Amino acid sequence: RKNVVLIDAELAGFEITAYCNILLKEQANNKLQEFEEKIKSEPQVLEVVSLSGQYDYMIKVVAKNIKEYNNFMTTVVANIPNIGQYHSNIVLSVIKNDTKFTF
Repeated sequence: RKNVVLIDAELAGFEITAYCNILLKEQANNKLQEFEEKIKSEPQVLEVVSLSGQYDYMIKVVAKNIKEYNNFMTTVVANIPNIGQYHSNIVLSVIKNDTKFTF
């Protein structure tokens, strides 16, 4: 779809990468769109996907350290209207991270 430069987040000063699962209180279309517009505007959020199953969304977030990540979660994510629950998973190590399709 486009040419990009892949940046090593850790070399760029982001020590924390986390995946956060989010459950909204309401799933009406306008509520989903409100959440999507707010979360995708946040520069620390690298990826947003909607999910089937237990959670509505999963976001990938980078932060310089755990304090900055906690601040982002408590002042930004927790204050988005319609957030029901969120659960963070901190990345300990990346086993594979590829962008090409090889068949």
